[in-house]
Amino acid sequence: MAERQELTLANGDRYDGEVIDGVLEGFGRYTWADGKRYEGNFSAGKRQGFGSLTWPNGDRYQGDFTDNQIQGRGVFLWANGDRYEGSFVANRRSGQGVMQWRGGQRYEGTFEAGLMSGQGEYHWSDGTSYKGTFVQDRRSGLGILSYADASVFTGFFLGDRRHGMCVEQRNNSPLSLQRWQEDVLQESQAIVTDPQCRAEDADGAWMVKADDCINGLAHGDGYAVTLTGAYIVEVGRWILGQRIAGERIGLPQPPASPKEVTVPPITSKPTAAATNG
Repeated sequence: MAERQELTLANGDRYDGEVIDGVLEGFGRYTWADGKRYEGNFSAGKRQGFGSLTWPNGDRYQGDFTDNQIQGRGVFLWANGDRYEGSFVANRRSGQGVMQWRGGQRYEGTFEAGLMSGQGEYHWSDGTSYKGTFVQDRRSGLGILSYADASVFTGFFLGDRRHGMCVEQRNNSPLSLQRWQEDVLQESQAIVTDPQCRAEDADGAWMVKADDCINGLAHGDGYAVTLTGAYIVEVGRWILGQRIAGERIGLPQPPASPKEVTVPPITSKPTAAATNG
């Protein structure tokens, strides 16, 4: 049966809580010599179950522990006002979570080894937001960048930079098809119907830029976008208006319409170092 004991270790650490046969078991408070404090459940001498861990600098974690590690669901509060709530694995943010910075930025999505990786949504304090794929804290893959004035950029990113084909709309202007190379605009053209080079399928009418047009129909190799901006084909082949090759890629659809604004870098990023228990 557990009994409460107050222990002082040779290294200066102190424990006040339940003990069974000399082993920490049940609820207790453990204080390290350097000032770090844990209050919560123990099993077989290790932090296990629900508890709270506070660092001397004011950082604090409250949530699940497994085998002395922060693991499971919990909330981490940094002394500077940053806050994370979500899943942890081996002392790091991993899985679904919400990170909020004191400067007003907010990320909700997937983490891997402490970094934003996978699908997520990032909001800046000025109203700008990005929804799409992240790789190691950077926008990489397919996503949609929206501004407070309803301007929208939807397409591909690589290492936080626009890279590849995209569709952009500025306020009430017509949609434009663009091609980017490491955040440098290579080509831009309005998305309009071309009666001399038509192509249609179940997705609707397409604007096709192909080698040739025969009898008013797209013909040959090229690229294309639907007039709605919902789908693109980066490299394809058409025969008399019918696409016979090329991957059809669906783009995220904006809630409203989009302004030319420099893509803001993610300057405030989470650090996993403080969560090491």
